[in-house]
Amino acid sequence: MRRPATSTEYWMSAGVEVKPFRKPSGRIFEKRFFRKFRSYVELGYRSQENITDSRLLYTTIGGRYRENKHLAFGLDYRYNWRDRFSRNTGRIDGQVTLSEEFGDLEADYRINYQHEFTEIDELRSVIRNRVQVEYNAPKFPLDPVASVEVFNALDPQVKGVIGMRYTLSVKFDLGKDHDFEVGIRHDREQGIPDPRYRYIFLVAYEHTLRWD
Repeated sequence: MRRPATSTEYWMSAGVEVKPFRKPSGRIFEKRFFRKFRSYVELGYRSQENITDSRLLYTTIGGRYRENKHLAFGLDYRYNWRDRFSRNTGRIDGQVTLSEEFGDLEADYRINYQHEFTEIDELRSVIRNRVQVEYNAPKFPLDPVASVEVFNALDPQVKGVIGMRYTLSVKFDLGKDHDFEVGIRHDREQGIPDPRYRYIFLVAYEHTLRWD
């Protein structure tokens, strides 16, 4: 059995989330869907093992609908610009997220169906299951976050668990409309030829636009 290759990478992303529909002037009540729907755009960068070289640049556009504080749905499209040795691809993701709060602790489970528009002989469809826990530290600007995600292939030629992802991060309180997060992530490919283990430094920023 071949020993997995190990690499260190840097991932960075920035996003904007907005409530796209406004209540018309003169209307007392806003329609439920418009009130609970949010759209977003994200730009991301991922490095090679040499963090000065680019492996992936992507943009994502999508929407989220929160039915209530426990249940949310999401759908987005992502386009990937890859390095000169790989082809560019598009991807669709659909998510369902279940959330619950236990005092200062917030836990959620997310199932994500991912389909990559690529060649028929390459991995195209994946189910991702993630469990995440966040501690909202009272009167303290840093909130620790931990998550575990399992990747399951659905293609005829590849089935079963193909990867695990572990993340430890910290969110900084920059106000209700700003989220800034830094952390470290460990990806472990498995069940595929020539697996790779990645240690990833993560930086993410999201801004929420409000005009109600």
